[in-house]
Amino acid sequence: MLVSTFAQKAENIKCIITGFSSHGLLLSGRRAQKAMGNQNNETTYPLKEDVETINGIIKAYYDVVSGPAGSPRQWVRDNSLHHPDALIVFTGKDFDGTSYAATMNLEEFHDDTQTYENGFWESETHRKTERFGNIAHVWSTYETKRGDGTESKGINSIQLYNDGLRWWIISWMFDSERPDNQIPKKLNEKNIVIAICTKRKQSKCFAPNS
Repeated sequence: MLVSTFAQKAENIKCIITGFSSHGLLLSGRRAQKAMGNQNNETTYPLKEDVETINGIIKAYYDVVSGPAGSPRQWVRDNSLHHPDALIVFTGKDFDGTSYAATMNLEEFHDDTQTYENGFWESETHRKTERFGNIAHVWSTYETKRGDGTESKGINSIQLYNDGLRWWIISWMFDSERPDNQIPKKLNEKNIVIAICTKRKQSKCFAPNS
């Protein structure tokens, strides 16, 4: 991903440490057009399967940023996942080891994010979800693969809200794995896989959060 202004700092750090990442139903103005507009003149967003469950919205969260070389990101679909006031935070360490946090809204993130030259795929490998009422927090461990062979890992911290009809992404931030910031074992074991269950141990099977 080529990133400028808000995101350039985070991208520079990622290149060095090989780390990366990614209300009601009524919206108004240009944001409504973006959220409900057509990605390909055929699809109307949001997709039901994207927003009716936690599992669906997290899957879509990763789908929209992944694609082959030269392909545009699915920003119309991404708009339909996020609350109009959603906050995004890039965190990491600068060249001199100083920690930073760069904040932006979704439109700024999209404007500052361009097409990947070599292809980019990000996928979830582990998830820990905690829910209380209409709010939920998701620790989502990810791995990325680029067309040039570069691979990396990190953790997305995603805050969700359910308005009684659907889920919304309220905010997300991430940090990348690096030599001085290893992903804890409890968040690094793959569990986003079809569960292997036996009749005697059904209670221990992992199931995606709904």
